[in-house]
Amino acid sequence: MIERPTPETDELLSFREGFGATNYEWALHSRRLERERDEAREKAERYRLEANAMMLQRDEAISKL
Repeated sequence: MIERPTPETDELLSFREGFGATNYEWALHSRRLERERDEAREKAERYRLEANAMMLQRDEAISKL
């Protein structure tokens, strides 16, 4: 798996140079957590937009009654 850069982790790593393998493992773990967090935020935003669209459809249907 190719590790794509994650801005927050990479910014912190610039302050932690010189830790060797520990630094590498920390970076892998942090990047994974950062990606998972970002994916969860994107998913929540998609659900929010979908819910808003459904509420608009509901409101339109009610107004036609």
